[in-house]
Amino acid sequence: MKKFLGILVLVLVLTSCKKDPKPGQVTIQMNHNVAGSAFEMNQENYTSPVGHDYEITKLWYYVSEITFLGDDGAKTTSAGGHLIKAEEISTYNFALENLDPGKYNKVQFQFGITKENNVDDYLDNTIDNQSMFWPAQMEAAGEKGAYHY
Repeated sequence: MKKFLGILVLVLVLTSCKKDPKPGQVTIQMNHNVAGSAFEMNQENYTSPVGHDYEITKLWYYVSEITFLGDDGAKTTSAGGHLIKAEEISTYNFALENLDPGKYNKVQFQFGITKENNVDDYLDNTIDNQSMFWPAQMEAAGEKGAYHY
């Protein structure tokens, strides 16, 4: 009987222990629309609300501070910025890894780079990221060096 109770207690202890949930991953997909329709690059077929015709020849921007929110107050934020280039469909999708486990029903993000993170070495040192940086020489003209979009 003691042996049976010992095994029962061991089984209860092992089955009642919660396993630590593993960090999650999610893939974000960006889409580009003008007036509710997918836009086309280098096509002068758009009209602004005030009647000016225009075309989109280049569209690069950062998405950063992607935060997932849950009804229960759960919150997890992905660090870093992601450069989206409208002419390169391969940049429309990117994975966020090592997210805190939880049940999330909302997502918010920063369009561009936050002021606090708008500094040298925040982003990977790539040619694309360097071409998006306003150099420190602009400070002589009264401007702050910063990533732009």
